[in-house]
Amino acid sequence: MRGLPENLLFTGPDIYDFVEDQQKKLKKAYEALPDEKALDEQFVVEFKQSFMLDVPTLKPDEWTSEQKQIGQHSIEVVAYIPFEGDPSVFNIRPSAMKGTVARGEIIGHELLIRVRQAAPQFDVPGYVKRELGEVQWRLESLRGSMEHMSQQLEITLRTCIQQRKRSIENRVQISENIGIPQRKKHAAAPQPPTPIPVPDPKHAPPKASLHKKVQRAWDVFMSHASPDKPWVRGLVKALRANGVTVWFDEDSLEWGENLQRGINRGLINSRKAIAVLSQSYLAERKWTEAEISGLLARETLGEILILPIWQGITEEDLKKYNLILASRIANVSDSDNYDVIVRAVLKALDREQEIEHTDDAQPM
Repeated sequence: MRGLPENLLFTGPDIYDFVEDQQKKLKKAYEALPDEKALDEQFVVEFKQSFMLDVPTLKPDEWTSEQKQIGQHSIEVVAYIPFEGDPSVFNIRPSAMKGTVARGEIIGHELLIRVRQAAPQFDVPGYVKRELGEVQWRLESLRGSMEHMSQQLEITLRTCIQQRKRSIENRVQISENIGIPQRKKHAAAPQPPTPIPVPDPKHAPPKASLHKKVQRAWDVFMSHASPDKPWVRGLVKALRANGVTVWFDEDSLEWGENLQRGINRGLINSRKAIAVLSQSYLAERKWTEAEISGLLARETLGEILILPIWQGITEEDLKKYNLILASRIANVSDSDNYDVIVRAVLKALDREQEIEHTDDAQPM
């Protein structure tokens, strides 16, 4: 009484290798795009989504089975469990480890689990459910990695967009600096007019909206840990008093907006980022590490983005957290007098002449 045959699932590349491979494929595909599509924000959102995993969702309530006589004394039972999603996901190893294995076969959009029954009392449904549990555990682990995958693809995509913009700017500058009038193209022979089709009102496409969403941008992204928020509020107030636009989670996330997408929007569309590095910051791994990883990825374009502030930490503390940040010149401050920091930020933004006194800016 056992599962047949020994077809093991989730034995291919692990999720991190898969994500890295998808980043390379996304980069190559993006580089082949024409400029008009490469810089179309709506298009690139859908473009990125095409490289994401569609983790399958099993439908155990819709399972069916077949029976086949094997020899004189046993029966092979094949359970068919339908699912929605990408069948190739069953070959990817999740990041989480488990001592057991997941068995099954994938045919089309069905998971097949085979059982050989040699004794009448053998619990076939119970066996199939246990095997389903092993498969489901791994699918949930992969589903939990989708946030990481989305973030990494977003970083790759935004890097590609910045490189494309620079390439376009270089082409324009080269063209302007040639100094020789451009040769005019000969006019093509006139073509007969194409008849204009009369649209069928029943199948007319929806009218395009006259209102286009405006993409917001900020001078500074505020990266901080939640326990440091009272001090950070005062800094945000002082910066805004001097005309610096700040992405701050308390008032920059839109109502109903996905938290990860909102943070990515701030990371991508901010000129600089202040990282308030404290013991709490180094301990809050999930969001603070995601923000720092995204910012460091943007800095690979050769531009310094991160403006670190140390609060109650040492160089050794920071070296254990991130060697790149530990090597940066930082501002050390936990005082409510934000004037020095505001001056430094305005200097980084090339706006030193706009400084005003901020002694009266206290935490809210």
